[in-house]
Formats: sequence, structure tokens, C-alpha cells
Amino acid sequence: MALSANAIPFFSCIDKKTLCERDSLLCKAQSNLSHFDFLLFCEILSEWESSPLLQDCLNIWKSYSTNDTSSLLNSFHILSFNVRGLNLRIQEVLLLSNSFNFDMIVLLETGWFDLQHCKQAFSKYKTCFQKGENSNGGVMILVRNDLKTNKIQCILPNICVVDVLEELPLRIIGVYAPESKSWTWEDLSPFLTSKCACFGDFNVDLEKDKAKADSLLNWADFHFLTPYIPSQPTSMRSDRIIDFVFSSGFSISIQTHEGGTSSDHKPVLSIVPIKSKEISFAKNIHWNVFTTFCDYGYSFWEKRWFLNDLNNVYDDYVTFISLLTSRCTVFFPINKYRIAIPKELRAYMSCTRALSFRHKRTGDIVLRNVVTFRRKFAKKELKRFLSDQLASTLATRNTSSPLSVSFWSKIKKFMKSASSSLHGFILPNGAVIKDSEKMCEIAADYYEDFLKNRRIFIVRILISMHLR
Repeated sequence: MALSANAIPFFSCIDKKTLCERDSLLCKAQSNLSHFDFLLFCEILSEWESSPLLQDCLNIWKSYSTNDTSSLLNSFHILSFNVRGLNLRIQEVLLLSNSFNFDMIVLLETGWFDLQHCKQAFSKYKTCFQKGENSNGGVMILVRNDLKTNKIQCILPNICVVDVLEELPLRIIGVYAPESKSWTWEDLSPFLTSKCACFGDFNVDLEKDKAKADSLLNWADFHFLTPYIPSQPTSMRSDRIIDFVFSSGFSISIQTHEGGTSSDHKPVLSIVPIKSKEISFAKNIHWNVFTTFCDYGYSFWEKRWFLNDLNNVYDDYVTFISLLTSRCTVFFPINKYRIAIPKELRAYMSCTRALSFRHKRTGDIVLRNVVTFRRKFAKKELKRFLSDQLASTLATRNTSSPLSVSFWSKIKKFMKSASSSLHGFILPNGAVIKDSEKMCEIAADYYEDFLKNRRIFIVRILISMHLR
């Protein structure tokens, strides 16, 4: 990737035209970019011009390229499949299992099958089975051997319940609900937890089956279950979506498997998140700096395209774009970026928002009153939280904590640029205060009054963001 001895230099002090173009670009950048962006642009420009070869500059930028693992997510990959007879389609299930390496498999309407033969065929999985009401029913859940599980006792036919005892306990419920079922949706309520997922063939299309869909959705709403439905029909005989998931406590990615199957139901593939890494750092890519520097480097790359080595030039340019993006990326700790709303309050506001959606859908007057009360309580708690944060900031403004640094960086905008121990601080009535401690106290009081006046505006923004 290194340039040859005859390569075009980055910057030549002999060329007056290049100098003029560079100065013009710096003036334009200074007027268009923020102060921080301009300093970052100057740093990148200095690294570019001080490097004798392209590879030297890229090596410097490589040190700024980090693997962002803040959003890594551990998850379960689960197959839900109405096989319409496991003995007939065991080879299909084995093929899917070997192709996708599922953590769990939920098989519905298994019918009669040889359980010992099934355990041998799925030797990588532990088997949990619940028989149906007739010879065609039955639900089986297969769980990977290395996962700790506990089968929950259930006397309901076609209902299989398994707890996965990992760092985050998760309850998986396999449901086959034929038209002739002897139990009701409410019979499933004792098996629901705050972290559970119900996979199954519900024989209800939530959009097309009016009465049956309302009954199922009312039960789900009462227990705060969220339906996750694939975008494509799951029935091979019609355009109905009757195989889906209800979950509580997390979101689920779901889709149908469009490969061939001899069953009249499509396999449903799901991803269930079980644990996420705590995000302590966030990143901000300064695209204004990126765009400005690309304009500056355009002439360099324009000349290189005319060399008789287009493949290497293309590779160099792609690497340049990638590493320049990394160089323009700034990581910062989230806890210093803004005051985060406590998790308990966020969860309370999220639940209130879900209730408000249910009220809009059902028109329940009692639920409307509940939502109104919860919104008022959330506003009160937000005001109290912001007031506590303000008091904490004022109490630590003269210490060496990060809060004091943030406090004085914000308060300086309320002080005149000429104000110092020599010139003093000018009050609105024209009086001049020259004592430095007195100036700090007065500036702090002004800032405190400003925050009090601004607090209502902040609360309105937060309420509109979370409760709208």
C-alpha cells in the first residue's frame, strides 16, 4: 500500500498555488466548522501533511480504529415449527437444526412419534414433551444440552413450559391452540412471568379474525404481553398469519423460513435477546470534518487515479475512507454526556406509554384515568429528580469533581469575556464586583436562577419524548 519513490507528495511548500488553496480551505473550515470540529480538522491535516507516505498516515489513523463492542447482544435463536406429524418431517427438522444451529426448537402438533428415536436423532438437545388432547396433538421443546433448564409441571394439553436458568432466567412456553381446545387463554396466565415468550400456533389471525383476535389481545394486554408477528403468511393453505410469538420483558426478531416444506405451516425463525452489555461509552462521528477533509484530499486522489495501478489505488482509497471515518469518530462516556433518567423512572414511563396505546385502541375510560394519573406522577418525579440534580451540582461546584468542571464550563457563557480579577463582574444595575469569590457566588446564583426558569422547559421536552 506504500507509495513509490515517484508518488505524488501530499503537500509541497514550493507550490504557491497549493499554499493558497490550503489557506483558503482553512479559512473556509474555520468559518463553517465549530471550534471543536476545526481543531479536529487541523489535527488530521497536520497528520496528513507530516506523513511522507500514505501508509504512514494510515498507520497513525489505525490507532483510532477500535472495535465497538458496546452494543454486543447475547441471544437465543429459536425455531418454532408446526410439523403436522413429527415422524413424517423429522428429517426436515434435522436439516433446519443443522443449518441454523438453533439454541431451542419448539415443535407443534407432533402427533404420535417414537420418543427414544427422537432423543437419539436430536442428541445435542434435551427433550421436554407435553402430549395433546388427541393423537394429532402434542408440543415438544428441544433445548441445547449445555443450557440449564427446568421443566415446569403443566397439566394443560398442548402446553409445554420450560425455564432456561441462565444469567437472565427466561421462560419459554410452547402453545398449540386448535379450535377444539378444552382450555381458555386465561388458563395460561399462571405460567406467565416478567421474562417469558409464548411460541405457538394460535389459530388466530390478529388482523382478520375479529372476535377471536379481540379475545386473545385482551388477554395479552391484561398481562402486558406484546405480539411479534412475521411479515409473511405462516399458513401454506391461505394468507393467514397464525404462528407468532407473545413476549413480556424484551423484544423479539421474527421471520418465516421461505424454504420448501411438506407441512402446511412455514417454520418460524426468532431471535430472543437474553443479555446485553452495559453501554458505558457512546460515539459521535464528526461528518462535517470528514466532508471537509475529503474536499481537501480530492486533488491528491484525482492525480492518483491516472496512474496505471487502479486496483491498488482503489484499495488504498477504500482504506483511506474507512480510517478517516475512524479518525473523525470521538468516543465519550455516557454518564458525562447528560443526566440519565433513572432506570426505574424510565420503566414507569414506558409502562405508562404502553397503557396509553391500549387506551387509544380500546377506549376504556377507567384506563384513561389511570394513564392520566401515571402521567402526572411521572411529571412530578421528573421535576423532583431534576431538582435533586441541580442541588447536587450546586453543592459540588467548588470541588474537583467532573460535575464542577461541567458546571463552570456552562456558567462561563453568563460572564463577560473581559471579566476577571482586574476588571470585575458587572451586575445588571451597573455595579462592578472585583472580588473573585464574590464573583463566583453571584455567577452561581445567576446560573441557579437560569436553571430554575429553564427547568419547566426541560421537563416539557422529556415528557413529550417519553409520554407522547
